[in-house]
Amino acid sequence: MLRQKGWVSVVALLLAACSSEPSETEILESMQTALSMSGQELLGGYQNAPELPTITSLEKIQCEYASSAKRYECDINLTLDTPAGEIKERGRVNLVEEGDGWAVVE
Repeated sequence: MLRQKGWVSVVALLLAACSSEPSETEILESMQTALSMSGQELLGGYQNAPELPTITSLEKIQCEYASSAKRYECDINLTLDTPAGEIKERGRVNLVEEGDGWAVVE
């Protein structure tokens, strides 16, 4: 009986690891990648292009799994450093797991 409980615990742990939501660090990395990619798409090829905003801080508030869309919807506090100054925003970001990381989706 004890051996059976041990296997149940191992299986539960593995399932939890496979379905865990993105961490604050993973959200930040995904947001930085998305910001960089969108900046390159908008400004690519322009000489003397304006400086892109940079993320100076990100706080994960909570994430909820949207099973119908197969993604996590995460509420965040975000601080950006822009040429016009610092901007603080509270918002929601949608993330899907891709390969070995997370990606921002609309």
